[in-house]
Amino acid sequence: MTAKQIATSVITPAQILESVSAIALQIQQSVALETILQTALDATKALLHSDRVLLYRFLPNGAGIVAVEAVSIEWMPLLGQVIDDPCFDVTRVERYRKGYYSAIEDVASREMNGYTALLNRLQVQANLVVPLVAQGDVWGFLIAHHCQSARSWHALEVQCLQLTAMQLGMAIQLEEKFHEQLVGAIATNLPGAIYRAVYSQEGSLSSLFLSEQYQTLVGHEPQTLMAHPESLLELIHPDDRARFLEALNAAAATLEANALEYRLVTASGDAVWVKDYARFCRGKRGELIVDGMHLDISDRVRSEAVLRESEAHKTALISALPDLVMRADKHGVYLEFLATKTFRVIGDTGDFVGTHVSDSLPQELAQRRMDAISTALETNAIQFYEQTILVADVPQTEEVRVVPYRADEVLLLVRDITDRKQAEAALRESEERSRLAFKAARMGSWDWNITTNEIIWSESLERLMGMQPGSFNGRFETVIAMIYPNDRERVATSITRSVEQGDAYDLEFRFVKPDGSLRWAVSKGNVLRDASGAPIRMLGVDVDVTDRKQAEIALWQRAEREQAISRVVRTIRQSLDLHTILTTAATEIAQLLNIDQAAVVQYLPEQGCWRHVAIYKQKADLPNDLGLEIPDVGNPFAAQLKRREIVQIVDVADIDDDINQSLAQRLPGAWLLVPVIVGDTLWGSFSLLSSQKITHWQNEQVELVQALADQLAIAIQQAALYQKVQTLNADLELQVQERTAQLQQSLKFEALLKRITDHVRDSLDETQILQTAVQALAIELGIDCCDAALYDMERGTSTICYEYIDQRVSVATGVVIPFEQNPDLYRQAIRGQTVHCCVTPLVTLRNIEQSASILVCPLMDERGILGDMWLFKPPHSHFEELEIRLVQQVANQCAIALRQSRLYQAAQAQVEELERLNQLKDDFLSTVSHELRTPMSNIKMATQMLELSLRPLGVLDNEANPIYRYFNILREEGQREIRLINDLLDLARIDAGVEPLLLSTIALPPFLAHITEPFLERTQKQQQQLIIKLPEKLPPLTTDRAYLERILTELLQNACKYTPAGETITLSAHATATALEICVTNSGVTIPAIECDRIFDKFYRIPNNDPWKHGGTGLGLTLVQKLAERLEATIRVASSNNQTTFILKFLGVV
Repeated sequence: MTAKQIATSVITPAQILESVSAIALQIQQSVALETILQTALDATKALLHSDRVLLYRFLPNGAGIVAVEAVSIEWMPLLGQVIDDPCFDVTRVERYRKGYYSAIEDVASREMNGYTALLNRLQVQANLVVPLVAQGDVWGFLIAHHCQSARSWHALEVQCLQLTAMQLGMAIQLEEKFHEQLVGAIATNLPGAIYRAVYSQEGSLSSLFLSEQYQTLVGHEPQTLMAHPESLLELIHPDDRARFLEALNAAAATLEANALEYRLVTASGDAVWVKDYARFCRGKRGELIVDGMHLDISDRVRSEAVLRESEAHKTALISALPDLVMRADKHGVYLEFLATKTFRVIGDTGDFVGTHVSDSLPQELAQRRMDAISTALETNAIQFYEQTILVADVPQTEEVRVVPYRADEVLLLVRDITDRKQAEAALRESEERSRLAFKAARMGSWDWNITTNEIIWSESLERLMGMQPGSFNGRFETVIAMIYPNDRERVATSITRSVEQGDAYDLEFRFVKPDGSLRWAVSKGNVLRDASGAPIRMLGVDVDVTDRKQAEIALWQRAEREQAISRVVRTIRQSLDLHTILTTAATEIAQLLNIDQAAVVQYLPEQGCWRHVAIYKQKADLPNDLGLEIPDVGNPFAAQLKRREIVQIVDVADIDDDINQSLAQRLPGAWLLVPVIVGDTLWGSFSLLSSQKITHWQNEQVELVQALADQLAIAIQQAALYQKVQTLNADLELQVQERTAQLQQSLKFEALLKRITDHVRDSLDETQILQTAVQALAIELGIDCCDAALYDMERGTSTICYEYIDQRVSVATGVVIPFEQNPDLYRQAIRGQTVHCCVTPLVTLRNIEQSASILVCPLMDERGILGDMWLFKPPHSHFEELEIRLVQQVANQCAIALRQSRLYQAAQAQVEELERLNQLKDDFLSTVSHELRTPMSNIKMATQMLELSLRPLGVLDNEANPIYRYFNILREEGQREIRLINDLLDLARIDAGVEPLLLSTIALPPFLAHITEPFLERTQKQQQQLIIKLPEKLPPLTTDRAYLERILTELLQNACKYTPAGETITLSAHATATALEICVTNSGVTIPAIECDRIFDKFYRIPNNDPWKHGGTGLGLTLVQKLAERLEATIRVASSNNQTTFILKFLGVV
């Protein structure tokens, strides 16, 4: 065969089916997975006449390993090699999951970006790759290699490899499930709690699996912890968390297993010490996978703390084994006996010292112990053996170690290993159950030739369908006919979608076996297509899942029954009437169980009988036993019920006691009597009658009646409580009526107080305050007179200022009453005490009878007494407590309002005086400025003339000449005084508001550039940097150009003055949706927050904040603020982080 020749091989469908059936048979027989895989690859290599067939398994890091291989002797073996295949990326793996396969006939004729070099290295001339899917994911690939030459892969060969991969995927999936169950069984019986977690590079630890032992270890449900994966790290004690993360980071670098001890925090907040045995590996994305076991070592840690403080020989004994430690001599006499609290021993531990081993052990065990003691002393080696002994009549398995201690003494260390032995037995039993379960799995395979519409079933599938091997006729119509009628359309639709649209075929359906029995099956399959994508075959498997479906149906039926119980309970609890409850309970339970009669019987111990209080009959011919009383004494069924026992009678004909025999003749059939317990007391029973012949009462029926009896007991208890509540409600109703009247009056007074308070607090008029209070109190309380008086403490008088009186009472407004006319009453009022009296000499002022009731309440606040309020009631009446409290509260509010009114009046007077003084100051400054302007102009002119006279003489050229210094002082101080005068005059003109604004539209970029030109030389001289920042698009601004120029000039001068050398001054502007802002920012200086609110005040300058010592008038920023207000703009300052910004904001510009 030349290099250009292409090898071919043709196989038949029968050969494919035979090979696949053999693999399926091995799976059903629970053959070891390694044997299944190797046998399948050997058979496939022979069937395809290939040089090599291998199973390529993905590794977590994205590479893959050759797990199983069948290769001819002349070609290179690849078993165990790790191959990083560049073609197996995420995209292609996803295509493989959807049924894609790769067939290369000639490697040399195709360029595949590095894949060709890999295949050449593996001696491959032709390559066929199909995916191996397990549990819905691509587990690996089944690959056939032709190494001799190029080869044409036939469609049947592709189908053979795909079908084989499908069977191997099922075998791997079953094996993984078996291992999961095995791991679960091991995790349940391990002494510690196992976990799996992922540690990310960002430092987070998330749990992937937690065993059930975490409930015992930390008191948290594993499911709750796994619902919040990050909570695993939070379980670690805060003091140990850094050490734990340090160990994880070290493990991430080396992937070496380690064991670390630290504390976990339990649900109760306690700390438990654990030893963490952990192993590490890398996940697909490089994350660190941690598999570990937490072993509770709290007892050991506590023991270590105690042992460190113990004596040396105690440390040696107890550290060897903490369960049970004994010291004995060579004759078998116990010299010392130490037992932990958890170790169960025979008798008191103190009784063993001085006794022989045969005194506490059976002869056989005693002899065995003596032999071990002798051997240990003779060989000087530790002896081990196990024994089983009865402790409190319970078998206990123990591990005994005999350790040579001295020449004629040994240490006996005994450990209770009963739990471990039981766990080992349970694990062996679980493993056996799992093996039998896999062996008993029922499944079969099928192959449908879509082109010929011919179907081939495996023998196992024929048996599963209830047919004899070889009896299936291969017709599609036969398959559809066996499917349960209600499921046929769904099955046909799913098959059509799989064939036409490529959807996965995976569904459950029912089928009818030839014997008429109905079974459930799960069917899965894949569609094979030719090169053009047309479907040609469909391969799949069916699994009998009848047992699982029956279990699901049973659970559904149980849920239905529980819903029925819930419905009955809701019906019972809809009423609180006892008779209705009992009648409803009897009716509902009879209908629910479909029995002939249900009765509720009440136990009456005082009458010594059981009375039928509610009955429901399904049959009209049954006797009416409502009110029937059954004797209690000598009644065996009553005795059982009083012992809280359920009475079940299958046939009442077998009753032989005199009391119930007569009742049995009236009600023949089966009886069920269930006690009804209310609280801790037997209330009565549920009595059920079924006339149908039964062998026994079903457990479900008994449990249902018992559950309803418990609910009936609750309803009875609630009815009794309801009756008690009704009685209490009647008693409380009278009390409520009494309190209601009091509350209504209280609410009425509260509303009055609120109205008075709102009126007096909203007013600063003293007359309105007192008149409102007096009038409101007099009208609401229905009294004869109410007045308010103000005190003059210097004169010792009280003047009645405001009053509200009945027409029968004399007017007393303006009357001045000396305190000495009633010294006792006024003395109490001045001390803030309310006076309630009937007789006072002052009643003559009002023409009121001497027996009138009088209430005097002071108007007083924390600063002293202001006056009082007098209230008069008709004779033979009095002021109630609520009325007195109301008057006191009104008086307090009036006192507060009076004090506020007087403070307001004083404040208003001070404001008016300050405004007058401020106006005088402004007038003075304006006048002085005008008067000083003319002489200062003359001084400026004289200074200029002096400079013209001295400069030709050269006097001003020498800076060291005193005349030069004096002349500069004269010129600079003159200029500063002129600026001060001009600023004062400008402020006066702005405050006067007489100058109109000259508005014009300004293009800001050239305008701002023009403003900064005079400052360029100055900033360079002072080693400052001046920057202009403007956006590309800046809207025009309509304002007074001169005012705006003056504002920006002042701000730039201010920035130059206070910016240190080497810092930056920035002029910027930006527009928003509602405003335009111009900002002047200088760096290198921060204005304290306390100074920011004062810098716009007149003549205010920040202390020690002028690095260039230029000085100033203190009016610049005041003038800026006034000009900004004149332009209807705002100016504010923001200073922080060594930077200060003045922000000029124009609203409504954009």
